[in-house]
Amino acid sequence: MSKNCTVYRRIAEIQIELMGMKIPKTGYNRFNKHKYHELEDLIPPILKECFKRELMLDFNFTSDEAILKVRDLNTPADMASTRLPMPKISELNGGMNVAQSEGAVITYFKRYLLINMFLIMEKDVIDAEIEEAEEKKESAKRVAPKRETQPKRSKPAPNNGRPVGEKVTGEVKSPNSLMDSVVEYCKNIKKEATPHNINLSANGMKRKGLITESELKEVHEFTNKLQKEDIVVVA
Repeated sequence: MSKNCTVYRRIAEIQIELMGMKIPKTGYNRFNKHKYHELEDLIPPILKECFKRELMLDFNFTSDEAILKVRDLNTPADMASTRLPMPKISELNGGMNVAQSEGAVITYFKRYLLINMFLIMEKDVIDAEIEEAEEKKESAKRVAPKRETQPKRSKPAPNNGRPVGEKVTGEVKSPNSLMDSVVEYCKNIKKEATPHNINLSANGMKRKGLITESELKEVHEFTNKLQKEDIVVVA
């Protein structure tokens, strides 16, 4: 029987079982117009398959990591785990306090830990890359073509990575807690908080339900005023 196999073997069986299921998707991304799995869509079928194989789910959250351990019910020390880095929790918007924001973040990480452990494919995994590629295409269209009649100018020697004489716009202070949370999100995904990256991060937060449509517009209005990509927003 499968319950006598290793934890890893039983997880693999569940992965195969879930591949053949049509798990309903109750979440809807209005920005990209596609459906996705909410946490409540994933928990019932996964728990059912785990119980069949005498496995249990054990979620743990620390200041540094979000962890999912799948344990053998009879010998809990036998387990497999997956983990994600935990961001610093702050108020996501004006309508949520820190405790409510923490609950939203934990729900989000539970969903992604289950997706990672049981290999559940989600469209929004590649959304950020698609959005970034589309943004680059739009930026390229907005750039005026160079005039071939203009003589080429030789660039002066570099100065800390920039040509001498090039204007450096520097840093801009975040104006409110909403921008603070988007800047923090940028840092957590290892991106510098430039206007372009802030827009991508805000789009991702909106998809995940971390900010509202009106807050997304507020972020875009703020970054449009900055214009220069060498500006960095600091919280």
